[in-house]
Amino acid sequence: MGSNHSPLDALAAFTLGFIAGVISTDPIVQYIERVHRESSVLRSHDDI
Repeated sequence: MGSNHSPLDALAAFTLGFIAGVISTDPIVQYIERVHRESSVLRSHDDI
């Protein structure tokens, strides 16, 4: 049985997924930078 979804439905779904990916990228990058920064601080204190 075929689907009755229009091409615009597929485009809308793709667009929503793409936008969600773009929006979620910034918090992930900020988290990675924070963890890297904190691990650098911890390593610098271990040298003392």
